[in-house]
Amino acid sequence: MEIKLRTVPSFINQTMNLDRGSFNPLWVHDPKTSILGLGYSFYLEYIEFFCKFISKHSKKLINNRFLLEKECLFMDQEMRHAKAHCALNSFLAENQVIHTDFHPRVYSFMYGVHKIYYEPMMIGAKKGNIGQIKKALFEVAVFESKNCISSFVFFESLFDNNNINNTIKLSQNLSILYLLGYHFIEEIEHCDVALDIYTEITNENVWTEKSIENYVYQTPHATLESYNAAFYCANFLNRSINLKDLERCPFSILTKNAQVEFITDNFHPNQASIKDKREYYIQKWDVYWEPLLKEEICKRHNLVNI
Repeated sequence: MEIKLRTVPSFINQTMNLDRGSFNPLWVHDPKTSILGLGYSFYLEYIEFFCKFISKHSKKLINNRFLLEKECLFMDQEMRHAKAHCALNSFLAENQVIHTDFHPRVYSFMYGVHKIYYEPMMIGAKKGNIGQIKKALFEVAVFESKNCISSFVFFESLFDNNNINNTIKLSQNLSILYLLGYHFIEEIEHCDVALDIYTEITNENVWTEKSIENYVYQTPHATLESYNAAFYCANFLNRSINLKDLERCPFSILTKNAQVEFITDNFHPNQASIKDKREYYIQKWDVYWEPLLKEEICKRHNLVNI
């Protein structure tokens, strides 16, 4: 599958209305899903920089030239994603960014898990510790797998079957919806690369009975990190939200059900049924949904669509 380097229009940050007086967080009709999406934005930015750091210290272990070329495009996309989220996240968490030796942008409410969980992997990877590199690559492959499926849910529930028309009508911040759509379609596009890298280096499959139990049926730390960031956003925006709200919001329920359905033993995004879905959503985004979203954003803000 071709990996494309898409460009976010320059007006997207402007049309998010990133100031206290005019910002509206309701990018989707359900307020709880909207807050969860803002929290997820922080985790997405964080994990992209983590991926890049691990790539820097593990790509020398990839012997397959074709896979190495795909890995470079994969990382190019990831760094573009991190950059695309910076404006929104910086507005929501002004003066909350901590620069560390291993990660350039750790938000204060994520610093604890960074130090305890992620930084040891980063230190180990820098030292060439194969065990820590393996652990980090596994973390990335799990994230990419689950994000692929959650992206299916995003597009199926909000865009497909003409749902996009109602989603646009009800959204009060189309530019956040655009940002997430842009990010999720590229996650769908490159998710297979992370699993192939893990298998290339370790000669192991990512998804086994044990990893499915720990990362699909149980609530993994990554989900809790997104929840924690969502709590921060809710507090910043003077919104009331609790753990049950996040766990029971439509997107969380649909995502959990989809991950249980699709992520089975030896799951891989290039399995025929999954690959067909990936190709379908990518084609729909590039040809129809993305141009329509841009057009609607420009209409709302009296801009010329370029």
